Amino acid sequence: EVFPEQHRHELLCEFAMEKNQKNIQFVPVTMFRNRDYLEQIVSKYPNSLLYIDQDYIDEELCDLALLSDSFELKFVPSKYRTEELCRTAFKKNHTSFYDLPSRFLREEDFFSVVERCEASEIPRIVKMLTNEFSSSELWKEICKKDSLYLNLLPSEYMTEFFIFDIAPYIRKASHIKKVVPEHIRANEEIKMRLIESNPLLLEAIPEKDRDQFLCQRAVQANGMALQYVPMAWADVDMNIMALQQNGLSLKYIPQPYRDMAYPKLAVSQNGEAIEYVPLQYQSEEICRIAVNQNAKAIYHINSVKMTSEYCLIAIRKDPSDLSMIPLSYRNHEICKIAFNHSASNYQYIPEHLKTTSDILAIVEYYKGNGIHIDGLNKAEI
Repeated sequence: EVFPEQHRHELLCEFAMEKNQKNIQFVPVTMFRNRDYLEQIVSKYPNSLLYIDQDYIDEELCDLALLSDSFELKFVPSKYRTEELCRTAFKKNHTSFYDLPSRFLREEDFFSVVERCEASEIPRIVKMLTNEFSSSELWKEICKKDSLYLNLLPSEYMTEFFIFDIAPYIRKASHIKKVVPEHIRANEEIKMRLIESNPLLLEAIPEKDRDQFLCQRAVQANGMALQYVPMAWADVDMNIMALQQNGLSLKYIPQPYRDMAYPKLAVSQNGEAIEYVPLQYQSEEICRIAVNQNAKAIYHINSVKMTSEYCLIAIRKDPSDLSMIPLSYRNHEICKIAFNHSASNYQYIPEHLKTTSDILAIVEYYKGNGIHIDGLNKAEI
């Protein structure tokens, strides 16, 4: 735009359009009179149709633009959006659906675009949905795409049969707690269907309808469902069942009841459960079991209980990340194990250990093999 028109030659225009295709509007009109040049531009930049003077656009040029991989129907002036062109464009790119003339819309188009779109596009599709094309089956596909959109479901489709069918696609309890009527969520078949699909959907079932058998099924499948078990059923057997499935469910057992039996069971299943073990029960045995089971448990051992032994167990278990070891426990042996495993651990080695013969030998080995060492300064390189 800032160049005088007489200096806007083909090479300059081509360079400008590569940088920003909106520059097509500043190409001298005389160039568009050259049909070959115009076709070349439209083939390469189909969105140039948005900026070219309408007098130079015809059906043949639109068909040429359609061949481009970056073509979108919105580039084509309305008067050239024939049904054949629109169908081809929609088949090529689902986003062309949003620019289809309403007279060309069919029921199957809605099914097709829902299947091909991103979940975030659903509200836009729903805005285009008229009573003519709305159906229970289409809404099932919409809600299967993302159960969040149950909040858009027309009330006439909210039935036991509908929720039963989409149950396996419900991602979160919050998607149905306030949207699906209580009598549907309390239906025996639907309760079991929800739990079988996602045990954490126990939260969405009215508390008075969470019977013992249902809670057991949920906890057996996912111990974290323990948090939604009514107190009446949260007995020793239920707690043990939850811990055996997922040690992190210790978080949902009230602190007064986290005695020696529960912590050992929890950290044996998942070492990181030590985060929820009361300090008085973080014994040597419990800590040792935790880091042996999961090196990341080292993050959750209380500082007053930490020892070099636990850190050594952790780094032997997972030598890929020296940073998980508290700085004061990064001794020569631990650093050597970690650095031997990965050059990236060099950056976490205390400065006073970087000059030891073992560490320097590993540095030379990595350098000799062309392996990048994170944290190595230029002088050392």
